[in-house]
Amino acid sequence: MLPILTLHSDFNLTVCISPLRTISHYLGRVDIFEFQLKKGEVLSINSTEGCFFLLVDIRNNNCSLGFHFSGHDPMPFNPGMHQVILITYCEDWFIYKCSFLPEINTLVGAVSKQESLFLPSIRMAKGLLRAVRKSSDLNDLIKRDRAIYLFLNDSINEYHRRLKLQISTSTYSKQKAAAIAQFVQENYALEIVEDRRKLADRFMVSERHLDRLAKSAFGIPLHAQVIKFRMQFSLDQLINANKPIYEIAEKSGYREPYYFSRAFKNCFGFPPSSLTTI
Repeated sequence: MLPILTLHSDFNLTVCISPLRTISHYLGRVDIFEFQLKKGEVLSINSTEGCFFLLVDIRNNNCSLGFHFSGHDPMPFNPGMHQVILITYCEDWFIYKCSFLPEINTLVGAVSKQESLFLPSIRMAKGLLRAVRKSSDLNDLIKRDRAIYLFLNDSINEYHRRLKLQISTSTYSKQKAAAIAQFVQENYALEIVEDRRKLADRFMVSERHLDRLAKSAFGIPLHAQVIKFRMQFSLDQLINANKPIYEIAEKSGYREPYYFSRAFKNCFGFPPSSLTTI
């Protein structure tokens, strides 16, 4: 049984939204919905049997590929006018396609586990809307059948291509963030870690991207992490090393002991002089 898009109101009433247009093909079905929401609601895909589908949210330009096992899989929608395309794929054909597309092949495992599974959202909805309209407007039945086949096939291929690119970009960003984190941890006392432009140039990213990567690596802004590293080092030196404050300040990345003392007191609440007699 193919899925039905249903609307759940705040009063626990279920109202079925009928598709504005349905395009049937032996490899799948395309349902086009248009609806107006006066307030935020929860839409859900509802069916009594498992099915592979692509939910296309035109307004937000998002596409979600997944396997729906049974029951309801809720998805929130904001108030306003919405266009939604629900593409349901023939199970045998979709599984065959997945054997050549490793990034989405995880969906096949959801069938045996009998559980719903959604892959990451991909921004490709508006292109699909144009394609399905062009395919469905053909009058020649043979050309129309072929166009719908190409649309169903291309929707999976394009999703896979963009997902693969997104995964690749995410992996690259994680590697770049790790490299930045390692460099800052090893060189927190050097001036370069305080110069966003030079540091960004070193890792061939923009200053804005550098800030995002550093925040993802440390969980706090880059400047705050540099101070944290310096304070941790200086505190250890003050407790365990018999060295004067000016020398510890310099090794921590501060040219002037005054600025070091001020930063230390701001961090710990007491001056470094209270921990040394030198």
